[in-house]
Amino acid sequence: MSVLVNGSPSKSFKMERGLRQGDPLSSLLFVLVVDVLHRMLGEAVRNGRIDPLLVGRDHIELSHLQFSNDTILFCPPEIETIVNYNRLLQCFELMSGLSINFDKLNLISMNCEKEWVDHVCGLLGCKQAVLPARCLEISLEANPRLVKTWKLIIDKVEEKLNLWKPKVLNKAEEIYVV
Repeated sequence: MSVLVNGSPSKSFKMERGLRQGDPLSSLLFVLVVDVLHRMLGEAVRNGRIDPLLVGRDHIELSHLQFSNDTILFCPPEIETIVNYNRLLQCFELMSGLSINFDKLNLISMNCEKEWVDHVCGLLGCKQAVLPARCLEISLEANPRLVKTWKLIIDKVEEKLNLWKPKVLNKAEEIYVV
């Protein structure tokens, strides 16, 4: 393997070890690699390989959203776009070495015939899901302006902070001023 430095390949070296789960660099490297997926999706939209979903009065193009290690793909009900999404995901797997868990892939359709949905689920090897679905513990149809939408996440963060605070913060009686 070699690395490009200012556009020129470095001296080749042998790969001996990979990152293990929990390694401090693994999260950063995952974000960098998944950014490649984001760019691939954007390029596919620009090249007309993937038709984005047009949202709202202004017809804002929406092809995907990424949160942590979850990606939501949006598309109109067109077989060609769905097949191209599938091809792009398989290409990303080959290029990155990451495995996409197609067993966790869910198709949420809106105003589509059951036969069409069954056909697409067969093409993608996925399950059909219905709204309200959850992504990162938030309902996909929830109103983000309401505090109750975020209550579960706020509670989890507070719970983690309560476990963390005693380990990091000193008690006042242990602080000495000289």
